[in-house]
Amino acid sequence: MTPAPLMHTPHHAPAGNTMAQLDVLGTAVAQRLPGTWTSTHLDLNDQATRTDLVDRLWDQGIAHWALNDFVQPDGGCLILGPKEQRLLLLRRPLAQRRRAPYVVSGLVPGWAVELAQGRDPANAISIPADPVRAAALIARRLLSRYEDALHAWTEQDTLDAWWQSLALHAQRSGTAWRRTGRVGQQPTTPLSASAATRPPTRSR
Repeated sequence: MTPAPLMHTPHHAPAGNTMAQLDVLGTAVAQRLPGTWTSTHLDLNDQATRTDLVDRLWDQGIAHWALNDFVQPDGGCLILGPKEQRLLLLRRPLAQRRRAPYVVSGLVPGWAVELAQGRDPANAISIPADPVRAAALIARRLLSRYEDALHAWTEQDTLDAWWQSLALHAQRSGTAWRRTGRVGQQPTTPLSASAATRPPTRSR
């Protein structure tokens, strides 16, 4: 007998077991996102874990509010995808009877936290308990912007590393140089630089 398509596979958790419901939703959503994704439970009673997540949230709106201002007794789900993509799934506070009782946010990689500060403050979205609709909303409203942000952080990190290397070389050799701009702006190359010392580029 041919198994039913994944999008029609039912997912249930014991009634009243809200932690299990969260974990089941995280697993079901991960199975429906484009690419290869997995889900794992997070204990948010651990203060170190919670602090790290607050620092890395790609959001200063509803997800930050949910994690920073409310106890999350059911914990959270970390949904891991390709190319350093990480999503955090939480219960939305005060939303038991809402149509979208969960919230999901992208997480900033540890190396990019400083690069992401002060940019795009509200990126998390609310999602329903239906994993098919939830995954569709995440794919449509969150993932493309998140992928673009990851690409921008990677480019900026590469450029920053190049400038640091160049500054060290200039310090050692006495080369005159100056730095301008961020990603998307034409940098000023060292006054004595050759083409071989121009900033590297990364393909997406």
